[in-house]
Amino acid sequence: MEISKELIHRFFENNCTPEEASRVYAYLQAHKDELEEWLPDQEWEAFEATRQLSADRSNRWFGHIEKAITNRSITARPLFRLAAAALIATAFAGVYKFMQVPVKKATPIAIVPQVPAINKEKQFRNTSNKVISYTLDDGSVVALHANSSIVCYQPFDSAQRNINLQGEALFRVAKDKSRPFTVFTKGFSTTALGTTFRIAAYDSSQTSTVQLIEGKVVLKNLQQTAKPIFLKPGDEFAFNLADNQFKRKEPQAPTPSKLIEPIQADGSITESTTEISFSNTPLPEVLNKISELYKISINADSINLEGRKFTGSFLKKQTADDILGTIAGLNNITVTNEGTLYRLINQ
Repeated sequence: MEISKELIHRFFENNCTPEEASRVYAYLQAHKDELEEWLPDQEWEAFEATRQLSADRSNRWFGHIEKAITNRSITARPLFRLAAAALIATAFAGVYKFMQVPVKKATPIAIVPQVPAINKEKQFRNTSNKVISYTLDDGSVVALHANSSIVCYQPFDSAQRNINLQGEALFRVAKDKSRPFTVFTKGFSTTALGTTFRIAAYDSSQTSTVQLIEGKVVLKNLQQTAKPIFLKPGDEFAFNLADNQFKRKEPQAPTPSKLIEPIQADGSITESTTEISFSNTPLPEVLNKISELYKISINADSINLEGRKFTGSFLKKQTADDILGTIAGLNNITVTNEGTLYRLINQ
């Protein structure tokens, strides 16, 4: 059968027999160079042969095609090409039906909506006899002491980071000015944005303590109306549940003759008869000083201390376990000891 332009025109009009439609389709597939007059290559290759149009829409689109063919206007060509693709689909669907070729139905794709993360309350409990560090979803690190626990939402709420503490923990808070970090204990709260502090609030004790190591925190009395208390590094306050009052814990006044000359520059170690302070001091120097002060041996050969520094103050009446536990918690290190030998290892 000769494929004439008149037959192709009838093909696009959907006005030929199934046998003619099949032959025209095969001809156009084999002579794609002749398609430019009817349809661009990319649209021909992209159209879906199984897609069918309603009779009403086919008639309306065919009207535009007929007008474009009659006028041969350039401006009407995009609409003509689009409608032609649709009518080819309709015609080709008729060919498939006539030839009884089964069309495999496309498997529907289920669109699963994204569900935002659900804030679930999570408990961290340390039942061991050593300090264990936990990293929260915001990057903050909590060094939890023995027989202590915290409860908080993970992930944190979008507007705040609240934690309930029972026992003792050291907090190294990731900076986030838009979300205050608040620790609630018996009778009071401690709020920070990005800092390091320690809280001891055991259920068995009537007194809880807060010690600021670096940064800035604010204490709020939850039992009665009172002005908030702002702490500076080295400050330590106690909260007494008997009278619901804060009280600053003052170190004993140093003896001038025994006070080592204070140095304020970075890397300094300042010592008095009751207290020792470090200001951005390299960690190896800090460990050497603690080893000398407490007459203990500290082995840190298995970890890389290069570039690590420490800023903070300790009272000399604190134990070596307490001080090393704080330093370890800040650096994601585990401390073990055998008598007077302490080992620092990576967690």
